[in-house]
Amino acid sequence: MKHILITIFTAISLQVFATTYNCGQRPQNQRHIMQVTVDKIDNTNSDGVSRVSCTLWGVPHTSSRIDSVTAVIKGRTYKATDIDGVDFGRYFQWEDEKDFPVEVDIKRHTQFGATDTIKFHTVHGVYTAPLNNSKK
Repeated sequence: MKHILITIFTAISLQVFATTYNCGQRPQNQRHIMQVTVDKIDNTNSDGVSRVSCTLWGVPHTSSRIDSVTAVIKGRTYKATDIDGVDFGRYFQWEDEKDFPVEVDIKRHTQFGATDTIKFHTVHGVYTAPLNNSKK
């Protein structure tokens, strides 16, 4: 009987420890951090779009998926027409490097205000960056 009680107590203690400390893993809310920076906006292409060069920063050896990208410009939302570097709706892997360059095509705009943003809609949430801090 004593051995059974010790076994049950040990099992319960291990379960509490695993639940509380997540067995040494990072907490779920820190596993899929992503940051977006806008590096450059090119309006000189013949495609008639604003090509937004961005750098995505993530946690190495995790995966993510970009389902869509939108730009909010002067209060209106514009859906991206193309993305280079990854495919919409497909998972990609963060390698050893934390940065991942992508280019996003949106409807051509020549000026961006202080509140204009680009939004990456991912499997882990929406990540936003200002459009006006970039070099044009």
